[in-house]
Amino acid sequence: MAKSLQKYGVDVDFFFSGRAPEQFFDMQCFGEYQVETGLTFATNNGRVSMARTAWKNSVPSLLHETNSLDLSRYDLVLNDFEPVSAWAAKRQGVTSISVSHQAALKYAVPKVGESWFNEKLLNYFAPVDIALGCHWHHFGFPILPPFVEVDPVIAVNSHEILVYLPFEGNRSPAPY
Repeated sequence: MAKSLQKYGVDVDFFFSGRAPEQFFDMQCFGEYQVETGLTFATNNGRVSMARTAWKNSVPSLLHETNSLDLSRYDLVLNDFEPVSAWAAKRQGVTSISVSHQAALKYAVPKVGESWFNEKLLNYFAPVDIALGCHWHHFGFPILPPFVEVDPVIAVNSHEILVYLPFEGNRSPAPY
């Protein structure tokens, strides 16, 4: 998305939170960008751990960051379920749009672990004016397909399967 916005001459400043600056990678297309601590979810065995999440994050730090982020020169905040810019936009009356997988979960799509708490989390973690959901299937709702820049590759029949499980422990998937 960054390259497309730049291609059309849209003046964009990039803001990231949720991890330390050295944990970001492939960031060249963003030029100069700002990083704050924000909030992040801690996982255990493929699931969000509320205890670890509470221990890992600082609400006073989040409040300081949202109150310090000056959005007065911006027309719009485009957000990917990021709480600092979302809450700053809400507080300052700047229109905000979320383009995220989490926004797709606002519809009656299949969910794992559906609960009152999870519903509140989806609505209040990173509140926005307009939520555009992205998912591999639309389930009959106005949900966008993911947009990923894929470089051409040469297929190799190596009889290997790669499964992306970013939140699973190294020992949890069964061997093939």
